Amino acid sequence: MVDNTATLDIYPWHKSVWQRLISQHSQSRLHHALLLTGHQGIGKSEFGRFFAAFILCQKTAKTEPCGQCKGCLLRLAGNHPDQLILAPEDKSRFIKIDEIRKANTFLTNKAQMNGYKVVLITEAGALNINAANALLKNLEEPAPKTLFILISDQPGRIPATIRSRCYQVQLALPEDEEIRKWLSLNCPQTDAQHDLVIALSDRAPILAQQLLEEGGLKDRQNVIKGLVMLHKRKLSAIDVAQEWQSMDVVATLDWMLVWINDLIRYAVSRDEKVIKNQDMLVFLSKIVHLILPDELYLTMDRVQKLRQAIIIGHNPNKTLLLERILLDWPNCFRQA
Repeated sequence: MVDNTATLDIYPWHKSVWQRLISQHSQSRLHHALLLTGHQGIGKSEFGRFFAAFILCQKTAKTEPCGQCKGCLLRLAGNHPDQLILAPEDKSRFIKIDEIRKANTFLTNKAQMNGYKVVLITEAGALNINAANALLKNLEEPAPKTLFILISDQPGRIPATIRSRCYQVQLALPEDEEIRKWLSLNCPQTDAQHDLVIALSDRAPILAQQLLEEGGLKDRQNVIKGLVMLHKRKLSAIDVAQEWQSMDVVATLDWMLVWINDLIRYAVSRDEKVIKNQDMLVFLSKIVHLILPDELYLTMDRVQKLRQAIIIGHNPNKTLLLERILLDWPNCFRQA
């Protein structure tokens, strides 16, 4: 696996945590297993990979990987013999026991670069029960100079026996102003667009950047437009489902859930600050008296169940199921 840390630096909102960990390492106090947690989209995987790179770097006096030593060059080429990266197998939700057995073999062998051996588990919440049990022995009795780096935005899915043997590192969300400054340097959009993606991403900078650069805002616009036209009875459920065919179905359902949440929150509280789709406030204020929260809650439940079914590998007729959900959408509003 080719490493993707060649052009990475520590994100500004991670620097204090980074300094703490490299200080622990320099004082030989670094725990043998780190569990990196925090909100999705704040750069946990990048942090974990960069810290693994730091540990494997052969330069002695350093505060980050040098990128030039033999260890760094091997890692960048994806050939470092003392690094193992584990993730769910293709088309699987889980990290299975065979992957942990691979790690056991890896850890049994002596480090070839005479330094640390690093096991990076990028989605630790995906460990199935057998894999977690197999990993536990290595965490309980680690070999010298072995570092485990587990990464998860859902640490509650990791068995308590695993969590209790890790040093948990919470990577916090940055303040809005820090996100704006970072987005201004990396995404040359308007301040209004920056504020919108900050709200839509729940202040997760990497997600905010992806929304600006990977077409997420266009998909959001298409979802809201379809629901508005359906609410106004200018399009049918079949029409809207057909127009959404070109979009990823899970992303479509996610945007639908964001819009439903905004409708419910605004109907209940009339508080503009709780709305993620800040550019839709004028429209919301015009239809708020028509919103039926109880019906929206039922629709939200159906959308969440469909989303989960798709994620866990069921292969339903997506168009048909979208149509069924959309058929009930006008019932979520009083007639004007």
